[in-house]
Amino acid sequence: MTMVDYHKKHMPQEMILQIGTHEDFENGFVDDSFCLGVADLIKAEIERSGGVVLSWGLHNDEAEDPENFVKDVTTEERKISSNEAVRVQGSPHLHIRFAMINKGKIDVKNTLLEHHIYAPFGSTKEYQTLLIEKEKAKTDISEKQKAVNVKKLEDKKDSYFEQKNSPKVTFTANLRSVAESYAHSWCDERGLILDDENRSKCPHMEPTEFRHYRELKDRQKLKEENEKAATELEET
Repeated sequence: MTMVDYHKKHMPQEMILQIGTHEDFENGFVDDSFCLGVADLIKAEIERSGGVVLSWGLHNDEAEDPENFVKDVTTEERKISSNEAVRVQGSPHLHIRFAMINKGKIDVKNTLLEHHIYAPFGSTKEYQTLLIEKEKAKTDISEKQKAVNVKKLEDKKDSYFEQKNSPKVTFTANLRSVAESYAHSWCDERGLILDDENRSKCPHMEPTEFRHYRELKDRQKLKEENEKAATELEET
């Protein structure tokens, strides 16, 4: 295969960690200490699982809206990490890039298996059965829709369940557990509450898509505020 094909098949992994938004950073609620504090713990968990950390970096150079960037920030200032680049207002976030290497090749599954990290369920059939039983137990949809959903799960190929029941699922959960455990203690020290039960259901988006998504939300919020103000004015 070509180098491009090889890279697509054996791609390194990347994890991004962040607490708070750029507004929290500007208001002084959060800083870069979470990222710095959790970095060694995450690196240790990756290495315990057979991975090799390639690089990691701390940045706060991405504002929610590029227009929020100060106009006279130089290219060099954008490269400065952490609070030194405070004029480029963004939330501090940590990038950790790593590779799971087995016998000289990037091989996630076999690397994890060699380090005794296994899939959550013993077989794809077991996982498929569990999903079907969960679907049958739902009470918020009609019996007709329930039957359709069950049929879809029954018709899925094994590859679908293998992807969702793999050692990497366990590995990812371990990394999240390490990060959240540290995050809870970090937040407790600052009188903050970390809600890790109600995670966002927002699908992955590229930066341009995300900016557009946030812009639409901001416009909707502004519209609601204007309508509220107009109502109050009319009542007055």
